[in-house]
Amino acid sequence: MNTARSSKRKASVCGASTKLAKQTKLNFNPANNANQITVISAILEFICGACMPFSIVENPSFCSLIKTLQPNCTVPTRKTVKLKLDGMAKTTKENLCKEFLNVTHVATTTDSIGYLVPTITILKDKLIKKKENASCAAITALADALIDGLDRRFARYLNNGEMIAAALLHPCFRKGWPINDTQMQAGKEYIFENVVTEGVNNHENNNKSATAGNDSDSDDFFARPSTMTCDSKSMLMDWLSRPPSERLAVEEFTAFKPLLPLFVATNTGLPSSASVERLFSSAGRIFQPTR
Repeated sequence: MNTARSSKRKASVCGASTKLAKQTKLNFNPANNANQITVISAILEFICGACMPFSIVENPSFCSLIKTLQPNCTVPTRKTVKLKLDGMAKTTKENLCKEFLNVTHVATTTDSIGYLVPTITILKDKLIKKKENASCAAITALADALIDGLDRRFARYLNNGEMIAAALLHPCFRKGWPINDTQMQAGKEYIFENVVTEGVNNHENNNKSATAGNDSDSDDFFARPSTMTCDSKSMLMDWLSRPPSERLAVEEFTAFKPLLPLFVATNTGLPSSASVERLFSSAGRIFQPTR
């Protein structure tokens, strides 16, 4: 008799536990219903995370899904979603600015093109020395293959004036890497053509009135005004004569301010990550209806 009663108790307890487990798993407990604010926040997070258009909230299937999951909540309109996202964006920008106030150093780029030519040149020199070393005869074929691959991929950059100028203007390199005369000349010419110094600007301003009425047909129509004075050339020579720095610091350009804009222009990498590419390719769909 006692055995039968204990069996019934165990069965009732097990049955209750099973029902409770199923109820919890299926999330049918009315006490777990989210409020309207929570539902809107979840929808906004879904739209931003999946790069969905605002019109998703007008999609019948999406509305049916929300109604099924939360019958007591309503789906926000497209206008409400836009206003909410604008407010979130403003708050995010304010929080970001507050965080930046505590930052002492900010990386403007992690893709300095000034490293390219010195890295390839030094790597090729090391591979050539390995080939010439008798104890490394076993890796001669590998070294030849690597050098051939570097030449096929980067040969057009090794004598490119802009790439070389980026390295010459970089405080960590200057002339402290294996650079030949052809590369040096190409880099200098690029700098001479693109650096506009304060002295040149002052000289042009002082001579505007003198040259205004001196135009004649005998002048060379295609002549390009010089953008590099003798003082600027000596300044560049002084910059290149200094030893390379161990770290990149803007303070290095204190006495060479005319060179700083060109250094920034040649050593600032363009955004090319997959996330940025996805942003530019699909961001416009957020503000456009898809039906």
